[in-house]
Formats: sequence, structure tokens, C-alpha cells
Amino acid sequence: MKLHHILAFFLLPLFLCGGCPDATGFPRDRIDGPIYSFQPLGWPSSTEGGTSGEWLEIRTSPIFSPRPRCRVHMDGPGRLFYPKKNDDPDFPPVWTPFEEIADNYFHNGLLLLYVPPPNDEVPQEGIDVTIFCEVLDPYKSEETWVRSPDYKIRIHHRDKPMDFYIRPNSGRPGYSNYGPDNSFSDETVAPGEIYERFMVKATPAPFEDMQFKSGLVRPSGYSGDLGILEADRFDAHIFTYTAPDVSQPVDIVARFSIYDPWAKETRLRELTFHVVPK
Repeated sequence: MKLHHILAFFLLPLFLCGGCPDATGFPRDRIDGPIYSFQPLGWPSSTEGGTSGEWLEIRTSPIFSPRPRCRVHMDGPGRLFYPKKNDDPDFPPVWTPFEEIADNYFHNGLLLLYVPPPNDEVPQEGIDVTIFCEVLDPYKSEETWVRSPDYKIRIHHRDKPMDFYIRPNSGRPGYSNYGPDNSFSDETVAPGEIYERFMVKATPAPFEDMQFKSGLVRPSGYSGDLGILEADRFDAHIFTYTAPDVSQPVDIVARFSIYDPWAKETRLRELTFHVVPK
């Protein structure tokens, strides 16, 4: 499971309103006049090698409907992706390499995901990537491509592992105290009680498959029900645990593992549920 796929599900509606590989029109009033400026919106100044990527947006002024043709240029390592809407609304979009739609991309500038190269390919001193776009001006009688300024992103080499930890339900006292150096590790629940929406955090999220796994560990000598550990429908890193019906106290461990490409090893975190009859 790739974390950026999960995040993209929530960003997709905004993304699809801003640009797509067709000329179906922009959902706002048309503004007459030629292109006279470009503006980067939320442009990241830097990122790290191997991470899940950064959203890039350059917007023309004015905004046109239907959207004009756009050409995107990148000088430096990394890749650009466009999220193609999934036919199943319960799943995030399918990531399409931008080069597959580059000849048929319509947008008032650009809105794409930039994915930096793997960390091993980034030198210790870092490297710069330059991106710009050209938009076909719809108010010129002859074919006229208007070029944006160059926009740069600095790619840094990451020298430390990812932060991997568990955070409790946000209603728990001291919620904000849990983090990379203080992972949430135990909770007392009653038989049949539901403990909702605790989160397994991994930052930064790598673009490659994190090999994220979760499960319940059976205590030694215990043969009863373990309860149910469920991932959220829309975010596979948010969980709910339903405790089993037991007559004697038992400790049930929820175990989570992930591959950390910066540490080059599998990392583990555990959350012990102390199931105690009232």
C-alpha cells in the first residue's frame, strides 16, 4: 500500500477541477484576454530523495475555458505523474506517468505530482530540478506558445530513517505528546469495547511500496478470540480495534511493520490492548 495513493483520494476532487487531459472546460466564468502572467501556487522549495512526491501547480492569468493546450518541461531527475480517476469510487486514482498524456494535456498552466529520484541517486550535496510550462494562447490568431518562468525544486539527500510511530485516538488526554520518540504503546479496554481511529504514522512517506503490514499477535497459551483489527475504508493507516469477549484479563498485541527505504530495514511498532473484564 502506498501512502501517497491514500492521500491522493482526498486531493483528487480539487485536482480534477484544476486540470485534466481533455478540453471539457473549466468550472468558472470565462475571462477574456491573452495570457499575461503565471503564478506558482504552494510551490515547494525543496523535498527529499525517495519521498512520495510534491504537488506542483502553475496557473495562468487569466484562466480560460475551455482549457488550452499545455506543454510541460523538466530539467533534472525525477518523474511527473497525473492521477487518473478510478472507476471504483472506493479506491484512489491510478497514477499515470505524465509522458503518456503529455501530447494531449489541457490546463491553465499545470497541476501534477513530482516524484523525486530514489535517495541513493541523490548526491550528498543535493541537486536542483527546474520545471516550466508553455501554454497555447487561445486569443492569438496564430499558434503562440506562452512560456512560464523557470521554477526550481531542491532535492536533498536524506540521511536519517523515517519517523514511524503510533498515535492514539485524538480524544485521548495527552494526544499531542505522542510522536516519533514516544509511540503510543498500550491501552486498556473492556470486552467488546471498540477503540476507534488510532493512527500508524510513517513520515516522510516513500513513493515505493512500503510493504506495510498489520495484524494481531496471539498471546502464548491463549486460544480464545483475538478481537478485530480493521483499517479505515479510505485511509489504510487509521485503525479500529474491537476487543473480544473474555472472562479473564488478556493482552492482545496489534503489530505493525513497514519497510524503511532510508534505513534499508523493516521497522516494527506494537500496541498492546489490555482487555480487562469490568
